[in-house]
Parts: sequence; C-alpha cells; structure tokens
Amino acid sequence: MTKPSLILLSVALILVIVAYVYIANSAPLKSYGHSNYYYEDKVIIELNNKGHSNIKIMDVLVNDNKKPVETELVVSYTGRLALAGIESDPYAKFMKINEQPINPELSGEQAYEILQTNEYKTPLHYGLQIVNNGEIRSVTIKYKYYGITKKARFELRTD
Repeated sequence: MTKPSLILLSVALILVIVAYVYIANSAPLKSYGHSNYYYEDKVIIELNNKGHSNIKIMDVLVNDNKKPVETELVVSYTGRLALAGIESDPYAKFMKINEQPINPELSGEQAYEILQTNEYKTPLHYGLQIVNNGEIRSVTIKYKYYGITKKARFELRTD
C-alpha cells in the first residue's frame, strides 16, 4: 500500500470513529410535555426528533421497566400537537409504534409552508399514547437512530 493511500485510509477510519462516537453519545429523542386523561392509567407523550435522521421506536416500558397494556404512535398531519383530545382529529393517525419512523423536526418555516398547502400528507407532530394498569410515573423508549439502539427515559409529573 502506498503512503498516500494509507494516510487516506487512516483519515477515513478516524472520521468513521468520530461519527460513531458522536451518534452514540447524542440523545435526539425529546419530550416537552404530556397529557394525562381524567384517570391516570392513560397518557399521551409528545415526542420530538431533534436529530438528523429518522428514529424508529422498538419498545416502550413504563415505571420499573414493565410492559404497558397498550402503546400506539400518534402522528398529527396538522399544526395540532399530538396530545390529549387529538383522537377526534381526522388528520391524526394512531398506529403501531414501529409502523412509521419519527422524522427529524421541521423548522418553523418548513412547517408553515406545509400547513399552507393543506395536503395533510407530511407528519408535523408525533406522540406516544400509553395505556397501563395503574399510574404511569415514567416511560422508557427503546429506539434506533442511525442503526444504533438507544434509550430515552422520561419522568412524568402526575401532581
């Protein structure tokens, strides 16, 4: 192997390692709110992808790593947040958690342009509806981001 090709290979390998470490240490899945229903065993958590690639949810656990009774991904195709009351919105869909990825969050300008077209084909907001036997104090979401399995834990305030 020639010296220039060895240097090029070394630089490429270093770039791959740096990219992997960056992705492995990132936490792109965020939640800035949730809605409790009038009983505490059902919530909808609003989800945001602050990353640069799609997020695919793999599993959801509640409280001390227990399986909830039911979990659905909520996708809103309007400006309405995926929170309680969205069930009546004809442009919101409830689906299996792994049926559709969570796309990176759009800029305000991009969302405005999409809302102006009234096509209702591009997801604007995401959420996670969870039903459990009893109070939901925390939610742990296992997901894939750039092919790397990651976890996000959200504490829910119930008072």
